Amino acid sequence: FIRKHCDPEYLEVFDIYWAGNDERKMEKISELQEISLLLHTGKETKEYAGDGIAKYTDIGQMYSEYLTRDSKEFALLQSENRNYGMWRNLYGLKIVSIVVVSIIFLANVVLTLLFPSFMSWINCLILNILLSILALIWIFVVTQSKVKDVAECYARQLLDTVTILNNKNIKKETRN
Repeated sequence: FIRKHCDPEYLEVFDIYWAGNDERKMEKISELQEISLLLHTGKETKEYAGDGIAKYTDIGQMYSEYLTRDSKEFALLQSENRNYGMWRNLYGLKIVSIVVVSIIFLANVVLTLLFPSFMSWINCLILNILLSILALIWIFVVTQSKVKDVAECYARQLLDTVTILNNKNIKKETRN
């Protein structure tokens, strides 16, 4: 019934699924690949290979241009990239940093209570105020929305760079 009323694409998957053990499944996959290869002529295969090589070469050239772009011409892009990287990393360290600041805060209080000769209350208070300010900065300044804003600035600059490089390529092609 299945072989009589189903599409060939389904039958290929069906045959693999019901082939039994792994060895038989691999044999069935091999058979189907051979059938698929026989359907394509040598000319089609050469065209596919040529298209693939051309696309691969284009991608490689674009990536090479991207890596070797003029740092003076694209200074703003590099600046935005550094800025985005910094904020992304700060956001990634946010929880760890808040935990570390909290541990130092508590350790400072405990050491001052247990060993009053080690640190005066004034020093403890000053350090805890500074730690509180640092924690507030981590909580309210380093946010996901800030990272998103910086990422959008970098993305805009990256798109501008792509446009500039594309225009240069078009000018090169028209000269040739």
